[in-house]
Amino acid sequence: MLTALFPIGGVLGGLVYGRRRWRSALARRPLAMAAGTAACWALPALVQAPPAAGAALLVAGACTDVLLIAAYQLVDVLVPAGSRTEAGAWLNTAYNLGAAMGAAAGGALADRPGPAAAFAVGAGLVGLCALVCTPGAGRRGAAGTSGAVAVPVAAGDPSRSR
Repeated sequence: MLTALFPIGGVLGGLVYGRRRWRSALARRPLAMAAGTAACWALPALVQAPPAAGAALLVAGACTDVLLIAAYQLVDVLVPAGSRTEAGAWLNTAYNLGAAMGAAAGGALADRPGPAAAFAVGAGLVGLCALVCTPGAGRRGAAGTSGAVAVPVAAGDPSRSR
C-alpha cells in the first residue's frame, strides 16, 4: 500500500509543476528535485514509522517525476533538434537502468540489514548525484536563466538568425 504513494506523488508533482510559473533557471530545477528526493528517501531511514514512510514516498514521487520532466526540458534546450530523440532515449534508458539496479540493491539491503539501510543508501546515492552535477548546473548559460524552454523554429523561417 505504501508503495502506491510514490506514483500518486509523481502525478501530483507533475500537475503542480505544469501549472506553476517558474522563475528559477531550468538548469537548477533538477538539482533542487534531486536534493528533495534525497531528503525524502532519508526520512524513512531516520524515522521508521509507516506514516513517515508514506509521506516521504509521496513527496519523493513528486520530486522524482518533476526531476524527469525538467531533465526532458533540458534535452529540448541543450540538444540539437536532430539528436533530441536519441538524447531523450538515453535519458529514459539511464532512468530505467538506475531504477532496475536500485530495486535489486534495495531488495537485497531490505532483506539483510533492513529497510532503513535501503532508504539510507538510496538517499545517499541521489544526494551524491546532485553534488556531482551541481558545478555543471551553475555554469553561466547552461540552460538559460529565465527558466524558459526553447521553442523549435522551422528551418525555413526567415526571422531565424544564423
